[in-house]
Parts: sequence; C-alpha cells; structure tokens
Amino acid sequence: MRVSGVHTARYLNIIGEVVQAKTVLEESRPLWTVEFQEDGSKASELPAPLRLAAAKLFIELEMHEDAQSILDSLLDESDQVVEVHYLSGWNSYLQGQEHHSDALLHLKNAKTCESQFPCDDPELVEHISDLLAELGYDASQEEEDDEDGWTDAEDEQEMEREIIEEAGEASDDDL
Repeated sequence: MRVSGVHTARYLNIIGEVVQAKTVLEESRPLWTVEFQEDGSKASELPAPLRLAAAKLFIELEMHEDAQSILDSLLDESDQVVEVHYLSGWNSYLQGQEHHSDALLHLKNAKTCESQFPCDDPELVEHISDLLAELGYDASQEEEDDEDGWTDAEDEQEMEREIIEEAGEASDDDL
C-alpha cells in the first residue's frame, strides 16, 4: 500500500464507503507511524504534511487512537506547529467528555503556540478559541494564577514532584 492509500480512503469516505475507507487506512497504517531506529533516532518514510493529512482523515473516520498516534509522533518531532496541537485537541474533544481534559490541554498548547508562531488560518484560530470557551477555559483566570509568583518552570517542577511522590506511594502500596 503506497501513499495513494490515503487518497483512496479519502475518496471512499466522500462517496460514503466508510467501512472500505477505514479498511484502506488500516492497511496503510505502517506508513503513518514513526519507527525507532537502533540508535534511538526516529524515522518515518513520509514527510510531516502527509502524516498530518492522514491524521485528519483518521479523525474524520473516527479512528481516534490511530489519529492520536500520528499526532503524538508529529508533536515529538516539533511542538511548534499550531495545527498539530489543534488537531490533538479536536481529536480528544470528539471522543467525549472523558477526554475533555486532554482536549483542554492540547487546545491551550495550540493557543500558546499560536501566540509564539502565528498561524495564517483565522478560522482555525477562531475554532481553537471557541472550543476553549466551550470547555470552560478562562484565559483571564490563568493570567491571575500566573500572577501568584509562580513561573511555568516552577509549576512544572511542582507537578513532577507530585508525580514522583504518587509513584513512590504506589510502589509502597505494592509491597
């Protein structure tokens, strides 16, 4: 299965052959994933824009885990692409309320990324803002939280300490 698999799947989806479109994408799944080499480096046969297009189609076909896998590999390669953060948030949002905390995290990252690396798609930026509002995100509240003297690095260190403490408690409970 070559790159044309995504084109075939897109066509099948357009004409309403969703089951066949999903089958084509499943067969082409190895093309979209990133493989780890013996030296620890990552390699993918396809450039990021093609994998991003595939992730969009996986989302359209409600193949959320596959879409997120592709999006996560793209984020590993570069966390400076607004659209990848947005699609990760949108993908999580579409999976229902139990995934809304993940959606909120990705969409906040998209908003932050967009402020640092402006996006030339105003509709995408507007949709990010709409989704954040729908998820109850209040940017002014976050600004107030940041005014308490904590920096982002300090917040991250505090979260790491909490995770380590929880992991320690969990391993103590296992004994």
